[in-house]
Amino acid sequence: MEEGTPPALDLVSELVTSLREVVQSASTSACPIAVPAAYAEPEVLPPPEVDADSTVYQVITRNQEHK
Repeated sequence: MEEGTPPALDLVSELVTSLREVVQSASTSACPIAVPAAYAEPEVLPPPEVDADSTVYQVITRNQEHK
């Protein structure tokens, strides 16, 4: 590094260089990065149960009726 550069800049420069090396080695590697099965498919959650007595539900319903 050049003399007079702040130490933080040196660290950032080293980090960027290291990241470039990691990305290059990963992209040229014959072994692809494995994705765990738990993350392969998004989990589909059932719709939440609606409480018709809740204030939020009443406000949303009222707003939709005025449209």
